[in-house]
Amino acid sequence: MLKPVALCTLLLFFATLHLQAQIYIAPDGDDGNPGTLQQPYGTFPKAIQESMPGDTIYVRGGVYDLVNTITISAVKSGTEDQLVTITAYNEEVPLLDFSGQSFGSKGISLRANYWHFIGLQIKGAGDNGMEINFGSNNIIERCQF
Repeated sequence: MLKPVALCTLLLFFATLHLQAQIYIAPDGDDGNPGTLQQPYGTFPKAIQESMPGDTIYVRGGVYDLVNTITISAVKSGTEDQLVTITAYNEEVPLLDFSGQSFGSKGISLRANYWHFIGLQIKGAGDNGMEINFGSNNIIERCQF
């Protein structure tokens, strides 16, 4: 039989364990959905809000007409061993179109650490497609601006 201290330690360990989640977003998704492949979220802020270190946000192909900056704050940072990844789903091509933004606006404002962006197309931002401000250890891979 386990001693109470050992049992409490085990319970605390399992309570803090986070299984890496797969989160999905699509142009025709809805933030009322659970964020699955079959029922994806509709906005980046919702997917980012639900993400934790080690999670992957899969971005389905299509055009995302965006007028507001996508801000990823420091509280959403990944860790050295568990980056948060935003990636195109399979070989699909997601286009983040910020053409509706006002002059001087950023497309994505990354203020967090340990994020990994893969295979996104970003166009039409009022200033920069992506601004990394105060963030470090981020990876931008196969993205087009």
